[in-house]
Amino acid sequence: ALVIGVQWAGNKLSNAGQFQARTATSSQSEAISVSVKANAKLGNLRAESVQLASTYSAQSSLQSSSADTPLGLAGSIELRSGGFLNTSVELSELNQGRGVQSGWIRITDRAGNVEEIDLSRAKTIDEVMDAINNASRVRVRATTVGDSIRLSDFSGSTAHNLRVDEVGVGETAADLGLRGIDVSASTATGHDIYGDIGDSATSGLQGVPLSKLGGGSGLGSLTAITVTTTDGSSAAIDLSSATTTRDVLRLINDSGLPIEARINDSGTGFRIRDLAGGNLTPLAITSSDSTAARLGLEATSESRVIEGGGLQKQFIDETTRLSDLRQGRGIGAGTILITDSAGVSATIDLNDAAELTVGNLIERINQSGLGITALLNETGDGFQISDHLGGPGRLQIADTIGGSTAADLGLTADSIDIEDGSAETLQRINTRQSDTIEVTQEDSLSSIAEKINSQGRFATASVTRRSDGQYTISFRSAQGGADGRLSIDSSGFDLGIQTSSLGRDAVLDVTLADGSSRTLRSRDGVFEEVAEGVSLTVKALTTEAANIEVLRDHSPAIDNVRTLATQYNKLVDKLKSLTFFDPERQSTGLLFGTSEALQIETLFSRLFSGSIAGAGALKSAGAVGLSFNDQGRLDFSETRLSDLMESDGEAVKDFFTREATGFTARIGSVADRIAGAGTSLLINRTETLGFRIQRNNAQEAAMNERLGNERERLLKQFYGAEAAIAKLQSNQNYISQIQLLQFPSR
Repeated sequence: ALVIGVQWAGNKLSNAGQFQARTATSSQSEAISVSVKANAKLGNLRAESVQLASTYSAQSSLQSSSADTPLGLAGSIELRSGGFLNTSVELSELNQGRGVQSGWIRITDRAGNVEEIDLSRAKTIDEVMDAINNASRVRVRATTVGDSIRLSDFSGSTAHNLRVDEVGVGETAADLGLRGIDVSASTATGHDIYGDIGDSATSGLQGVPLSKLGGGSGLGSLTAITVTTTDGSSAAIDLSSATTTRDVLRLINDSGLPIEARINDSGTGFRIRDLAGGNLTPLAITSSDSTAARLGLEATSESRVIEGGGLQKQFIDETTRLSDLRQGRGIGAGTILITDSAGVSATIDLNDAAELTVGNLIERINQSGLGITALLNETGDGFQISDHLGGPGRLQIADTIGGSTAADLGLTADSIDIEDGSAETLQRINTRQSDTIEVTQEDSLSSIAEKINSQGRFATASVTRRSDGQYTISFRSAQGGADGRLSIDSSGFDLGIQTSSLGRDAVLDVTLADGSSRTLRSRDGVFEEVAEGVSLTVKALTTEAANIEVLRDHSPAIDNVRTLATQYNKLVDKLKSLTFFDPERQSTGLLFGTSEALQIETLFSRLFSGSIAGAGALKSAGAVGLSFNDQGRLDFSETRLSDLMESDGEAVKDFFTREATGFTARIGSVADRIAGAGTSLLINRTETLGFRIQRNNAQEAAMNERLGNERERLLKQFYGAEAAIAKLQSNQNYISQIQLLQFPSR
């Protein structure tokens, strides 16, 4: 067993990966931790955490004195995972996908003030706008017009031109369409930078195209809305020129009325706030046609705030990848079973779901041969499947055994009947990237939370007790980062959602060893493969860039060589305990004088102390730090091996791992000679001892048989002698009873 232990320890050194192991350090490990794989390149990189990841959470202002008391409300709650209006175009999408080079720009206002503006971390147009508008030395405001950036000078001077220049040799200003601006005017509009030339009416750098609202059908032609504020002021605001939500907000805010227009907290509609502070009339928004209603703003409010309804921005279309559904978690690969109302079934193979789009899925369903039709839904957040056969059964969609594909798509719900205006009644399953929770008058905060958690596709809910003793309901997205953002809207009652934390991605700036820089985003703060074999985890914001150093890791090999020495020394100690001779007590060990014990020690000692050919540049175990001491045990110099691995790691790897001729192979060969299966030393000795035991057992059995026979013979003799003695004794008794006969004398 101890010989095999030496072989096992040697085998652990046969893995070449341990001689190429890597470790890494971070100069700010409390903020950025690092893990590496064996393929990581030695060297340094720098990383700076710009933003921490967060998960969307919100709290309702709806309160109750008890978590379980019925609220008396009736309506529904919708948790939607997309369709937000307050999103901004990513810079990577601009210039027909070429993006915007990271860097700085220089702006000179008409008063001659100059400021260099850092746009190296900007990822969206909104961030570019904020950086320019927050500049403190120049009085210049940036806005967007269609697919271009417009700069407006507010310095009040005409002494200089309004001018934009590059800083250094970069092309940041050019990519933003601003390079070359040098005008003696208060405004200047840059070049089209979106890339969809001639289509500015349907794109736009900020805001959402109105054509994308209404589930993708658009809002139609807008006219004017009339706004009446609480101080009695009133004005008609012409919105006919608006093509984006940003245009609508700009036109309302520039109307001259004391109002503020912005995107509401849920991100799905507009919010109008009265700033007049009057009490003459309620805040009211109307229109001569349906414009106000289509904008979700037709209302009268005593609270001086009008929360607009959701405008149903389309965010699912045929190009949407299935891997982007469920807040970026995607759907499970598998097959789904569809049964139409006539009872006919078909399976849809989605084992390649990671590569498919919603359009691909719709096509496969429509080609299934069933009496069903799949198409995008009217709300712009999914698709629907309709059965038009009018059969006696129900349209049903289920997962095959062990799968979750249909459930992940939201297709396992019961079909509903739809009247389409004809004599037929359709059955339909509508799959949306949202959860709708029906609320009845009997529901309490606890039961509402239970209903939300029973669906749980996009969020979880919990009831919390406030410091004033009142209870409310809180929401938390099922997904972290920006993909986990939710809109939470209620119908039939006011849920009063207040966002506690926006879903944000962690942002990390990385500078590689070659000097190239990248800005990376992660929903959970884990950044895989920022460089080959190097992953980083952001835990806190850095005070300065952290230095990440990738080094050789000698510990796996050192640990395994140490284990080899330990196992061999256990064998040596055991041999000594079995082969000793004590002249004083005239006692010996159990294996004293046996050739096998001597050969074990000889074979291993020759290997560990002798020359080793065919293992590369290193020729002996001593070269890697293994040497015998005066007790015949192995000593191991960790420092020697570590230094050698640092200077010539390939030679160490070759010494241990070369097939057939490497040190590990030779250990295995010696161990096999001693204790391997077949004709090894200890196996032969074991078999010989076994044969001797069998022979001795046979001899013992034969001798026992002879002794048994002899015993029987002696017993018979004994029994015969006993019988003879008994007869003699009986005769003696008879004789003793004989008496002399007395005859009378005559």
